[in-house]
Amino acid sequence: MAKHEMASMKRPKKGRKSEVTPTSDYEEPEYGYGLMLRLENFELDQLDMALPKVGKKVTIQAEGFVESVSESESMHNKGDRSVGIQITELGVYDTRATEEE
Repeated sequence: MAKHEMASMKRPKKGRKSEVTPTSDYEEPEYGYGLMLRLENFELDQLDMALPKVGKKVTIQAEGFVESVSESESMHNKGDRSVGIQITELGVYDTRATEEE
């Protein structure tokens, strides 16, 4: 993948797990665990960022390091892989501003 090329991380509905029981209705989320960034007071202050409206698109630029790498295989699973990336530097920008450049 090219340096600035982005790929959709949205999981296809067909491949997502769902389970309906008498007490709950569960469907695996559209996006995998770890793709949600939660910025709290300290991070918002560091970014000098006001609270945006829910649903607003933003552009994120990040730098980090690989914290962990894992690969496993079992009789019933052809293999799982994961990479843990610790974000160390972060920028969040108004998407409209970056599209105008």
